[in-house]
Amino acid sequence: MMFGLTTLGQAPFGTAGGESITGETVSLPVSVTVSHAVSDYAGARDIRVQLGGADVSDRITGEVVIEAEESMSRVASLKLVSQGDTLAGLAGASLRIEVKPTAASAWVRRFTGTVAVPDFDPDNGLITLHATDGRRDMLAGSSRADIDALIGGYWSRAVFPRYADSLQYANDRLSTVAAALDLDVYGNPRLTPWAGLSPSLVVTDAQVLDGSLTIHPVARQSVINCITNDNKSVQDIRTTSICQLSDGKAVTMATMPTISGTAVPGMTITVELAGQKLAAVAGAGGTWSVKVAKPLADGRYTPKVTLTSGAVSCVMWGTPFRVARDGKGSAITGESAQEVVTDCSFQYRYPRLHEYRRTYTWSMGMSYAEYAKGNNGKPYKLPEKSLFKSAVESSGWKLLSEFYTPPLQGQHYVGYIDSSGNLHDGETVPSDAAAVLWYRNDYTGKVEDDPRCESAVIAIAKRVVQALTERWRITVTAPDSITALGNLKQQGQTASLDATGGFDASSWVDSTTMLPDVKNTSADLVDLAGASRADSTLALQTLAAIARRKILLSHRATRVKFGLPANPVVDLDRAIRIDSAVLGATGKVYRLTEHYDLSA
Repeated sequence: MMFGLTTLGQAPFGTAGGESITGETVSLPVSVTVSHAVSDYAGARDIRVQLGGADVSDRITGEVVIEAEESMSRVASLKLVSQGDTLAGLAGASLRIEVKPTAASAWVRRFTGTVAVPDFDPDNGLITLHATDGRRDMLAGSSRADIDALIGGYWSRAVFPRYADSLQYANDRLSTVAAALDLDVYGNPRLTPWAGLSPSLVVTDAQVLDGSLTIHPVARQSVINCITNDNKSVQDIRTTSICQLSDGKAVTMATMPTISGTAVPGMTITVELAGQKLAAVAGAGGTWSVKVAKPLADGRYTPKVTLTSGAVSCVMWGTPFRVARDGKGSAITGESAQEVVTDCSFQYRYPRLHEYRRTYTWSMGMSYAEYAKGNNGKPYKLPEKSLFKSAVESSGWKLLSEFYTPPLQGQHYVGYIDSSGNLHDGETVPSDAAAVLWYRNDYTGKVEDDPRCESAVIAIAKRVVQALTERWRITVTAPDSITALGNLKQQGQTASLDATGGFDASSWVDSTTMLPDVKNTSADLVDLAGASRADSTLALQTLAAIARRKILLSHRATRVKFGLPANPVVDLDRAIRIDSAVLGATGKVYRLTEHYDLSA
């Protein structure tokens, strides 16, 4: 069967220049598109169509159109003379289209797919077949591992939907690479980079169909050459227990109160309050305090605390309080203070664990003879072990370990007082002794269960969990473009990762044995399952890759369109060079439309 045909193409190009433009090569990434509306040309070719494995070439009438575009499904449409076909039998049938560029050449595949929608025209006895290649089905049926190997790029569940299906997952990964994913004419997947292809075809004025060469430059306002996140907004602050009034209350009559808190030992603390900056260094126990230097007026205050260790610092807001000199100020019930915040690209929130340990010792500090003598006629009394435990509990610390030395059991001679009133320990009692000293313990149970003690060693611990938030700003720029066009900025995509929900902070604080054991120091939990430092890094890489692709994509929006006789070499994975008297350009094919007109 003989027919006429025309190839329509669109190609984004890396450089463009020519006599009718500027005569210079543009160094910015631009895209060029080619197209033509004419559906025939002077000449004829053969076409072969297989439907469901059967050759139906002799039933084809009118025009066969094949359209392909970057990262889209290739589609085809044609009209078929009806010969008792059923629409149900046609839907889903395989469709192959092959052409002979010349009478002497071999058949060349131009389309492989399946019929998606058959339309029946009963008046003319024609069936229009709309077919598509298997790109969508291929991606939807692929595993994530297969998609990773095919596309590469980045994917973070902090940036993209965690439970995305395979098709969405593939599109997510594709949004991080400067490349196009489509199927070739045989239905095989391929990833083609936007840039770096060597031209496989040179198009001259002699090949371009008359009147078909046009260029549509991208508008300056559509170009992006800087992506960041720097909008400013006012938002309520989030207070923490990093510091408070030294007495732990929410209202004070003092106009120059003391503010105290805990931090990593050796860390520098700067407190900003009512225009004052107060500095302190956390002691060996992690505690610190500052005293307000200038009197505060009655009102509400929220201390802003900056913690610094080396080159790293973080900012937190402490517990708000109220100054009321008449003592009638109400307690703080909510937070209404606000601050100006600059947007960030990524926030990573995780728990920082602090543990402080102390060991305290107590002893009688006297001999049993002194104990038995008493003080001004009043006897001494050894403390009960429970007294130490209750003291620890009331302090807010936890008992880590305890060791007690039991007192003497039963009754013991411990010394005497001579006639001059001097005390003697355990010596032989002289005849002129004024008094003999005895120690008597009325407890009669097991020694280790004696409720009292003569000495104690108490180890206590206090655990504190702080929620820290890292705020990252990603800025991706195209310097050459900024030099040429000025700064054309767009706000970037944002994401966040919160690791605090993966850790039972309250249980850890209430325990002295629950892991991790940070052993009297501090530790950041940045490697929790599903919210690790590696996940944070991947999210940053993903956001940067998305921004880079957006910038490159905006520079590819210029389109050069042209028409030329069908050429089986042209496809989406090829680059073309246009060598025209009015335009010179080189770049990858972006869109390709093939018209095979059997009526020509």
